[in-house]
Amino acid sequence: MKTSTRKILLKASFILVSLYGLGWAIEKVLDFGIRHNYDFKPAMAASGNNPFDVLVIGPSRVDYMMDPSIVEKKTNLSCYDFGLNGNNIEHQLAMLKLWLHYSPKPKYVFLEATPEYLATPKRGYYDFSFVPFLDEVIGQSLLKDKNQKIVDTRYIPLLKYAHYNSILVPEAMVGLGLWLSGGGREWQAQNGYIRTPYTKFDHTFDEIKSHNPKGYALKVSGKQLQAYREFINLAKSEGIELIVYEAPLLKEYTDLHTNRSQLLSKLDALCQEANVPYWKFDDHPIAQSRAYFFNANHLNQAGTELFSNLLANRMLECGLTEKTSFAFRNNQKETTEIH
Repeated sequence: MKTSTRKILLKASFILVSLYGLGWAIEKVLDFGIRHNYDFKPAMAASGNNPFDVLVIGPSRVDYMMDPSIVEKKTNLSCYDFGLNGNNIEHQLAMLKLWLHYSPKPKYVFLEATPEYLATPKRGYYDFSFVPFLDEVIGQSLLKDKNQKIVDTRYIPLLKYAHYNSILVPEAMVGLGLWLSGGGREWQAQNGYIRTPYTKFDHTFDEIKSHNPKGYALKVSGKQLQAYREFINLAKSEGIELIVYEAPLLKEYTDLHTNRSQLLSKLDALCQEANVPYWKFDDHPIAQSRAYFFNANHLNQAGTELFSNLLANRMLECGLTEKTSFAFRNNQKETTEIH
């Protein structure tokens, strides 16, 4: 009986170890795949092969509204569109940390910021972005305060993919396909830009306007404001020139925000305290017409081309080119961290 029990235990142990090994192997294959899908921006950030002069970071307004090829053509500075989903500055800060951990420092970081972003974001911190890097200290550090449970259970094979299977598994399969085919993923993988397919104004704004005929006020989130401070301090501590900018929003939309000027003054004060430029394009003629937008806060393709040229021209006016970038840095005053 003892011999029989021992055999059963040995078989069970063998099966468990085999299943663990199989799960571990599958997880490593998925990790490999996702790290080779450069359309998945965390993977692009961690690729280590990103010698860009300019990194433009922000929410989907960057994703759809900033064409790096126009900036590159005018300034001769290589540019990457690091536009992300949602306006949570904590997430953008974490993604910048991921980039700086793996990739060369850019000369300039452009951060897209509007007063509206100071309110509590509707979309949160996308912890799945850092799950593929759980085996490394950087991944654990970016998740520990947001999803400690997944950090603690990282040694259980495939658990992270089970938790985010609808997001991460497809991204991993795309990466495996690209690696097996020996090719990259078109132009987007080179500079992160997503060319918007939308051309007509979708009129969802009219519904918002009808429900708020007298406008509405936004409440400042202390968490968002503090994350902006941390973003600025990180850029400065890394010796990176930071430029904060506000892309055009439809004027009808900004007019609804009854306390927008107060929120704008907070961003202004934050940038002035750190001696960081804050370029505002919210009052540009583009903002006056729906013809340049596909919704109240996203430009369509025509608007994107106009704004990208506008941004590139401002860079030229301020001396932000390959030949004069050092002069721009010398013109900036010495600053300390802001608290």
